[in-house]
Amino acid sequence: MLFNSSIFLFAFLPLAFAGFAALHRCEDRRLAKAWIILCSLTFYGWFNPADLFVILGSVLGNYTLARLIVARVPGRRGMLFAWGTAANVALLAYFKYTRFFVAEVLSLAGLSLPAPHIELPLGISFFTFQQIIFLRDIKNGEVAGFRFLDYVFCVTFFPHLIAGPIIKYKNILAQLASRAFFSPSAVTMAWGFAWLTLGLAKKVLIADNLAPVANAVFGLAAAGPVSGAVAAWAGTLAYTFQIYFDFSGYSDMAIGLAFLFKIELPVNFDSPYKSRSIVEFWRRWHITLSWFLRECLYIPLGGNRKGVLRQYVNLVVTMLLGGLWHGAGYGFILWGGVHGLALAVTHAASRSFGKSLRVPGWLAVGGTFLLTALAWVLFRADSLGAAGRIYAALGGASGFTGEPLYGWTVWCGLAACAAVSFFVPNTQQIMAAARPRIEVLLAPGERAAPALLLWRPTVVWGLLLGALFCVIATQLSNTTDFLYFQF
Repeated sequence: MLFNSSIFLFAFLPLAFAGFAALHRCEDRRLAKAWIILCSLTFYGWFNPADLFVILGSVLGNYTLARLIVARVPGRRGMLFAWGTAANVALLAYFKYTRFFVAEVLSLAGLSLPAPHIELPLGISFFTFQQIIFLRDIKNGEVAGFRFLDYVFCVTFFPHLIAGPIIKYKNILAQLASRAFFSPSAVTMAWGFAWLTLGLAKKVLIADNLAPVANAVFGLAAAGPVSGAVAAWAGTLAYTFQIYFDFSGYSDMAIGLAFLFKIELPVNFDSPYKSRSIVEFWRRWHITLSWFLRECLYIPLGGNRKGVLRQYVNLVVTMLLGGLWHGAGYGFILWGGVHGLALAVTHAASRSFGKSLRVPGWLAVGGTFLLTALAWVLFRADSLGAAGRIYAALGGASGFTGEPLYGWTVWCGLAACAAVSFFVPNTQQIMAAARPRIEVLLAPGERAAPALLLWRPTVVWGLLLGALFCVIATQLSNTTDFLYFQF
């Protein structure tokens, strides 16, 4: 069940909200929480009911371990946390990397074994990372009191279950404990509908219409040489903007759906293509994952506390593991390595030149965007050979002519995507009057959108968003999965 599907928007969501609206007035608020948990598990199990055993087993195991950690004196909690982290990573590694290890890594040692067929449970990376954060917060004393129902709610709450954002438990637990939250109101319903509609527009009207161009070009590269630099650049830019609007749309929808249930989730996407450096890019792209990698990998590795050279090594290692997290393949690993090296070089340049290194803003943004777009080729290509053929075509190795598919209509669409990405206010700027108040990490100097684009709970905005939602509804039969669902 996808956020951008008819069954979700016109059946699941109305039923889930109706049950919540009926139960939240009960004196025992556990009924409303239990209803949302039931709905969330139904949403998750819709894809593959067998995956419910994985997520429920993970939740029960981590909750039991958390109780054991709480029962220990503070100085002896580290061992249990280490065991819990190892168990979570082992579960993730089994489902995500066993096939890659058997088929690829062992073959390098001359061993040939049949690769096992293991179905990857949906969203396992996100709910595993989410529970590692929970165990860490318990160990550090950041979360002391928690109930089983609240914990299950935090892990399974369907707006963030499949692709984030990764939440801090203390923020959600505080909301569940307060009467000011977790109860529907006309205001938050208007906020939620606006966020949801804008997110749907990004996904359904933009990202899904870029997918055919990207799929066609990368499909050609998987089979053989790409005919022309025009086609290669069209496919590369199409995927660059597809993943941008796909994930940005998901992030907006997650916030909007949570608002409908009077829960605030953190902003997770902040116009990353406006970044002036790769360091800034990772502060804007998948903000909560970047926070997780920093807190749970980079800092434990030593961060910048053990010398300059060690810092650069830590950056590269963190991003290599971040790339491997995205997928078990050499392309993902190299993609992470490219970003890690770029981060290290950027820090080195900043340390060496400081403010004396002045680069025009447009050049810094353009250079960062170009690096990001070229790196996405490794991320998207089916194999390193396919990525190599794309890179060769980008450089003109197969000429500069293009197929009719990549003519002026495609380039006009790509130009429009670029204009929106670089110059149009993002959703949290448009929704400045209805923005989540927790963990709001915004770019320096970011302001609300101009008055003409600033959302307000008015009849005009209601009619505009209602009309946009109706247009989206007519296109739902052509929608595709969210790209981050595969991770």
